[in-house]
Amino acid sequence: MIILPIETKRRELLSKLLIAFHLLKKNRSVVIGHDLVLNYSKNIRNSTILLKSAASFEADRIDTLFRKKNIIISLDEEGIIPPIHDPSINTRFNEGFLAKIRKIFVNGNLELDLINSVYNGEKLVKTGNPRLDLCKKKYQMLYEAEIDEIRKITKNKDILLIASRFGDVNSHKNIDYFELLENAGYITSDKSKFYFQNHYAHTKKIFEKFITLPSFLAAKFPEKAIVVRPHPSENVSAWVFQEKNIIVSSQFDIGSWIHSDATLIHNGCTTALEASVRGNKIISYKPFDDPSYDNPVADNLGVICKNEVDIIKTIESYKAESITSVLASSVFIHDQIDAAEIVAKELAKLSSCHSYDRLAVPVKIRLLKLKNKLLSSFGRKTYLNSKFDSLSELEIISALEKIMKINQEV
Repeated sequence: MIILPIETKRRELLSKLLIAFHLLKKNRSVVIGHDLVLNYSKNIRNSTILLKSAASFEADRIDTLFRKKNIIISLDEEGIIPPIHDPSINTRFNEGFLAKIRKIFVNGNLELDLINSVYNGEKLVKTGNPRLDLCKKKYQMLYEAEIDEIRKITKNKDILLIASRFGDVNSHKNIDYFELLENAGYITSDKSKFYFQNHYAHTKKIFEKFITLPSFLAAKFPEKAIVVRPHPSENVSAWVFQEKNIIVSSQFDIGSWIHSDATLIHNGCTTALEASVRGNKIISYKPFDDPSYDNPVADNLGVICKNEVDIIKTIESYKAESITSVLASSVFIHDQIDAAEIVAKELAKLSSCHSYDRLAVPVKIRLLKLKNKLLSSFGRKTYLNSKFDSLSELEIISALEKIMKINQEV
């Protein structure tokens, strides 16, 4: 049995279903669903499990799964464009877990170079990430219903999409950012503490510039829809505007917005890679520069603008040829084959024949899900529900049928 856990539904569901499609073609059995259920179910054993990372904070989970004789595979969702200068980068791939992890699927050369500083053996497999497959034009059909909704919401206007990534300085919860990092094992020395303090200060300055950007753009481009898409970890109440052509929305998969031909405005965001695969216009807004904390891979995929005036000029006269493309040198992506097919091929080699009639979900997990469901019914959107609200059999079947049709036509 091959198990594909999902932490953030909008980010991962379709990419996991794309993997599932290729596994089903190989007559492999697949279980897909919320990571809380799949990673903590008491009777999951002798299975193949694809984890979203092998970071230090996953230690207890990996130990438990390993003791139950599961085959553990890692594909780091944060490894598409990892933070190059982060002193805690090796906590994303912990050397102590090597004996427990069968294979490490690698997103691209950038991640591979960082992993090689810790390990460069046969467990590494160059797969790429199925999230980027979904940004290819052939997969637009998967998002048709959501694209129609977007067109209604935006009244068929051209879209300027501001992708926010400021969960650290604009947290969804009332939490101490540095305490969270320390508990997760990221702050292990004065050096790492100094890094994160300065990273926080740098990010906060950028965030404060981004907060004023939507109103500025709304005034300059009343004929366009200015869409702010907060990160799931962010406090949405920070993004409040009076202008009628500003829309703040966490609805829909990012692929829906990208396939709506939105012009992306970002700072160091993975969304730039996804938009680049689709061929969208990309603007990298960098009001402050600091090579120690910036993400040059994502930023260099767009036309770099230092201020709001630069952004206006770029929107009015976008020149794609001015972009320095670093996509191919950073991630593994192919025209003829999907990363999902490569991932499925590798997983199929390792799958066991164990099957499940039902999953034994711990009481504390069931109670947590019930609590969040009740809060949601009263209009209180919790952090957990913002990442994964629900998943139905009909939703899965519908998506798989579309994936099947797309791949039959190619």
